[in-house]
Amino acid sequence: MENLQKRLAIVGVTMLSLALMVGPVWAKDRLVISQRTSATTLHPLAITMEPEQGIADNIYDGLMDRDPSGKVIPALATS
Repeated sequence: MENLQKRLAIVGVTMLSLALMVGPVWAKDRLVISQRTSATTLHPLAITMEPEQGIADNIYDGLMDRDPSGKVIPALATS
């Protein structure tokens, strides 16, 4: 009986910990991007490093894009 209570307590604590870790995923109107270094700017014309470019790619849409074959196709631009 005592062993069962210990197991239930461990399962309960584990489930609670997992629920607390997943909580921010449900945050409304929030974008979380994990990177090794911090971005120094988010201004699209001042971006010089990869961390900023990765964030900018997720925020801004370009006028053109490329399809899987490498052909230039319109994104925001209309043809």
